[in-house]
Amino acid sequence: VGLFFAVHLLACGWYVCAGLHEDPEETWLGRRMISSHEGGGESLLDNGSSDPGLQWLHAMYFIMTVFTTIGFGDIYAVTSGEICYVSFAFIVGAIVHSIILGEVISTVTRVDEKGQFSYEQRVLVEKWSSHTELGDEVSSDLQSWTQNQADRWSNQRYDKEGMRHLINGRFLGRSLIASLPEHLYGGELLQNSFFSHLPPRIQETPARLPLLLALSSYRHIFAKKDIVYQRHDFANHVFLVVSGTFAHIGVPRSTGGLDYKFGESSNLRGFQDSVDELSGMSPYQLFSQGAFFGDYSLFQDVPRKASVRCEYHGSCIVVLKNDMMRLVD
Repeated sequence: VGLFFAVHLLACGWYVCAGLHEDPEETWLGRRMISSHEGGGESLLDNGSSDPGLQWLHAMYFIMTVFTTIGFGDIYAVTSGEICYVSFAFIVGAIVHSIILGEVISTVTRVDEKGQFSYEQRVLVEKWSSHTELGDEVSSDLQSWTQNQADRWSNQRYDKEGMRHLINGRFLGRSLIASLPEHLYGGELLQNSFFSHLPPRIQETPARLPLLLALSSYRHIFAKKDIVYQRHDFANHVFLVVSGTFAHIGVPRSTGGLDYKFGESSNLRGFQDSVDELSGMSPYQLFSQGAFFGDYSLFQDVPRKASVRCEYHGSCIVVLKNDMMRLVD
């Protein structure tokens, strides 16, 4: 759209350039010959061809040949005014051409980087599958999943350490730092009750804390009945609920609920059976929008004490353990 608008403006200028001459017959409008219905030729100024739309079309055609550096030579500058205007159009065309070429190179580079990243992840999974002797079927499923997720992973890659230094440095103004937290994750991060459970020594949430937390987190979407984590899993994440409902689940008993403890399994089929059993467990502690969970085991550095399931599809802001401990320290 921007390119078309630029060509349109210069084409209109090319037409105006001809109109400002005392004798338009000396301009490109008078020299530009087109075929007539009678088989002869007539210029764009002749009575039968003096259609503004047709003149605009030929002006657009000329400017496009300038912008694309083709230059057929069928329309050209002769008068001093035309030469000056075409020289100006050359400069604008060179700039626009450079911008377009730069955008094309940038797009190709981004696509190539994504393709390279996707290829590296597939090779990594393939070698790991071979090393662990997963088997062809399971290895194929794992590689397919990796391929599907590669684009999302690629979009989330950026220089986090560089951004961390920028946040902690003196480059961002205090007013800007103070205004950013309320916009993180669409304003949902700062509304989480996690920030009301900070240590007593912190009377008010530091402005940089939400920024650093957002830097160390990502949004994960869960479907209904998805298992977030199971009892005895390693505690590697804290989950801040943005939407939906999540719950600790267990086995209901007359004497009280019991956290489900799935048995050890030597194959993926057994693991899937455990997941199926978990989906039949009953919720006994709910976490809805604004709540958070997974913090106790992480800070105590112990395995998970309970299993958590998504009761109604939603999403969480997930913070990695190492990043969380770094913030706490």
